[in-house]
Amino acid sequence: MKSEISNPKLNKERTFGLLNTLLADEYLLYTKTRNAHWYMEQQSFTNLPRFIEKQVVALDIIIDDIAERVLKIRYTVPISMRKFLKITRLSEWEDKDELEGDQIIKGLVGDHEKIIKILKEDIQALIIVNDIKNQEFLGSLVTKHEHIAKMLNASLS
Repeated sequence: MKSEISNPKLNKERTFGLLNTLLADEYLLYTKTRNAHWYMEQQSFTNLPRFIEKQVVALDIIIDDIAERVLKIRYTVPISMRKFLKITRLSEWEDKDELEGDQIIKGLVGDHEKIIKILKEDIQALIIVNDIKNQEFLGSLVTKHEHIAKMLNASLS
């Protein structure tokens, strides 16, 4: 009987599942951040729309990097929002007509903090299967999300 660590196919499938779920998390956060940008622009918030737009660009790069990793291990990424929503670990915005800028920012900070926690758990799972390259990749994402959360927190009035 092979151990889990010495089974490359099982390790590849676990990494694939982990990255695809992370992709769904990041995509939902991207969508929420993009929608926050549009909402704030519509509501004539001062500098927040431009500030949030920078977060959208950063998340777009993260999403693309994750998708490329999934494709590199020769798996496919989900093609539908339904699939993303089924596997994400984040929640949609509450369905309200009006939100305060601080509520939006706090919601985004909470999502970044949740993704940081998820990433740290995923890194531990990758340590078990000795997947050093993806451990380092997820570690870099922790740093990016910590930076974004710090910047969002600093923008709170």
